Amino acid sequence: MKDQHNSSPSSDSHADQEHWNNAAEQAKFMDESLWETVASVSDTATPAGDEVPVADQWQPGTKLGRYILQHEIGRGGNSVVFRAIRTQPVERTVAIKVLFENTAMQNNASRFDRERLILSELDHPGIAKILEANTTDTGLHYLVMPLIDGVTIDHYVEQNHCDAKQIATLLLSVTRAIEHAHQRHIVHRDLTPSNILVTKSTQTIVTDFGIARWSNANAPRTISGIVLGTPGYLAPEQCSTDSNDAFQPTIDVYGLGATLYRLLTGRPPFRESSLIDTLTALQRNQVVPIRQLAPSVPADLEVICLKCLSKDPADRYRTVGELGDDLQRFARGISVQARHLSRTRRLTEWVRLNRTVTALSAALLLTGLIALAGITILWQSAAKRYIQAEENLDVAHNGLNALFVPLNHLAANIQDPEEKAMVLEKTVDLYELVLQRRPDDEALLDQFATTLHQWTMMLNASGQQERARDSETRALAVFRQLSERHPDNAQYHFDLFHVLFQLHSLQVDGTLEPAKDEMLQALRLRPGDADFLDAAASITLVQAQQSEGNVEEFLAEARRYLEQIPPEAIKEKPQRMRHFGTIAEIEANHYERQHDLPNALASIAKASTVFAALAGQQPNVPAFQIDHVRSRCREARILAELDQREKAVHVISQALADAKRVAGEFPIYQSHADVCQNLIEQLAQQNSEATTE
Repeated sequence: MKDQHNSSPSSDSHADQEHWNNAAEQAKFMDESLWETVASVSDTATPAGDEVPVADQWQPGTKLGRYILQHEIGRGGNSVVFRAIRTQPVERTVAIKVLFENTAMQNNASRFDRERLILSELDHPGIAKILEANTTDTGLHYLVMPLIDGVTIDHYVEQNHCDAKQIATLLLSVTRAIEHAHQRHIVHRDLTPSNILVTKSTQTIVTDFGIARWSNANAPRTISGIVLGTPGYLAPEQCSTDSNDAFQPTIDVYGLGATLYRLLTGRPPFRESSLIDTLTALQRNQVVPIRQLAPSVPADLEVICLKCLSKDPADRYRTVGELGDDLQRFARGISVQARHLSRTRRLTEWVRLNRTVTALSAALLLTGLIALAGITILWQSAAKRYIQAEENLDVAHNGLNALFVPLNHLAANIQDPEEKAMVLEKTVDLYELVLQRRPDDEALLDQFATTLHQWTMMLNASGQQERARDSETRALAVFRQLSERHPDNAQYHFDLFHVLFQLHSLQVDGTLEPAKDEMLQALRLRPGDADFLDAAASITLVQAQQSEGNVEEFLAEARRYLEQIPPEAIKEKPQRMRHFGTIAEIEANHYERQHDLPNALASIAKASTVFAALAGQQPNVPAFQIDHVRSRCREARILAELDQREKAVHVISQALADAKRVAGEFPIYQSHADVCQNLIEQLAQQNSEATTE
């Protein structure tokens, strides 16, 4: 996998524009909607500016104003949600939603402010309330809401084996909450099973108004050109940001219909292998009738659901209230008002969605009436057009290929998780499209797998482990194919190591040893490579941490790799020096397990010395400062166990001073200062008890 270097956005802007112009010229024969999708990335993505501390570095015990974080309970593309305790005026368990943010990326902050304003306008038992909205000293926005003791509606239905009437009743209560929002001109725009919770008392609660909008014409609106929402649950008009229908209440009618479809069939209305295929199916295909997938679903409930999922908003329920009324009729056993589309209307809709097929069918009918003498002429014409189409297709694929340079550049410079993930996903889709035409293009395959690996890391960072495992497994298959073709290519073995190591971190069994094998093969082919030796040391240290009986052997092996790296190469990347501190920490763990405290103390002192040197060399890297604090805390604990309490107090006092200094600049590290403070208090109590005795 090749390193991605970040170029200066200002210096490369002219070159980027040339790339886009060339791509546009070469791809003029591409499908128009696909080109618009790609072009939207260029229009909306903004290179990142100065970073601020991000929420996903926070740990249990971190203080946020009058709140103490306990643990993470969920995350999305642009925010993370923590369980927390409010300490005053009255202790209360709450949920805190914190925005990932970068000072140059204001789109998410605007969405966050909009969610705060929207929730403040809503007061309904079926909508998550807002208790507080605030901003930290470092500029992170957060919302405080009551902690909901419940599960997502799809899990509730599965766990309780709900029947059709129970499902209809649950969704009926959701429609009443959304109707309340619509009465205040607020459209949710992302109604999915994951955004609807069910409590133990069967109360449904709608959450996540992050992309909600006001539907009235005078309300503030920002059209970014980015399609927002959950693939598989989007309404067709949400794929067109130029359409006023993209902000109308019928969007939520469709979302509720898609959610009902999922609850009845176990799958969303549209779910293809890629985002582009899913959006294409959404625009062009009719949904599979529910009773084909789940024959036991009552016909009336199927009709209600399919009416919600009509392509044309005019064919859906006009309001969420009307949908709720029909669900209520169904639950009570009364005939519903929804009806299947007439044959004429279905035919009209099919023709609208399949204009090309309709035109070809008409042409074939006409051809069938032509005299036999004309067939030769038609054949010659068709052959000529086929050749022209092949040439145009080559041009289109060349155009797609030209897009990868600016897309990869954008992905390298975007820091916002949601937008970066979107760019990477679209890039993956484009690679798949081009590789259908050029399946043996090894350069493209290499770039494709590398992009999949980058996308994996974004998915993992946003808590989407299942999708991350799927993406990385695909990358593994491609790199394995390339490595089998070129067994003497060290880089491909290195790439395989990275992918297998990542799969191990994603808890895929049986990947650590193969990752080590690929790393050693890369080293055999390119001995002395500093990056390879560094990686070999890293994976060997992981083996040491997980080993129960061969710790010393693994540590000795890791040292051998590190000792082969030239000193100047170690200075280039301080992370390599950090390995020596990690080795000493693992040694200390090993000795402690054997109750050999003197050797444990000597090892942790070595680790502390390494981390102190790194902290001095890199004073602006808080992670190195915290490494030093953590090792000093460990040293103090061991000293206390050895009854050297006075020395332990001296060591921990120094660590506390360092931790407070770091936490003063980076509040996310406050928990480390708290740990030091607690240890000092424990030592003081032990000294007091010893004096009393």
